[in-house]
Amino acid sequence: MPLLRLFVALLSLGLAACTHSAIAPLSDPQGRILAIEIPGARYGQTPSEATMNKTISRLSTSFEIRGWPLKYFPEFDLSRDGAEVVVFGQFGNMRTRSGRRFVGCLPVVALRSNRSAEETENALREVVADVHRNARKAGMKTIPIAELQERPENDQP
Repeated sequence: MPLLRLFVALLSLGLAACTHSAIAPLSDPQGRILAIEIPGARYGQTPSEATMNKTISRLSTSFEIRGWPLKYFPEFDLSRDGAEVVVFGQFGNMRTRSGRRFVGCLPVVALRSNRSAEETENALREVVADVHRNARKAGMKTIPIAELQERPENDQP
């Protein structure tokens, strides 16, 4: 549950600073929520910290440049406005309905800004689309969660 604590802390900071926060799972252009297969991870074993960090880093590459908010917010002023994107996810064993097993991640994208709630929500849709594009560019395989078993049989919860 460390990721849940991180999310709660981020939201708390957002509320305290009179900012607006928006959060959404990774999804494709059709609106289907996606899981990402972690390349090289062995089913039944927890991926290494380095593998998890690399996965999140690849998803977040578009947001490492100082001027990234200019793409998502109209009339954004870098000197007085602020925005932050955090990508995080839950890693674990997954199995498709057809029985294929893999280690995956269920990414979540959070956006916090001091722009209006409406602008923040609109920007989040575009940010999620860019995170999805980053995953595709990095060669990550995405699987709609509708194709996953709810809880893989004989797996740890």
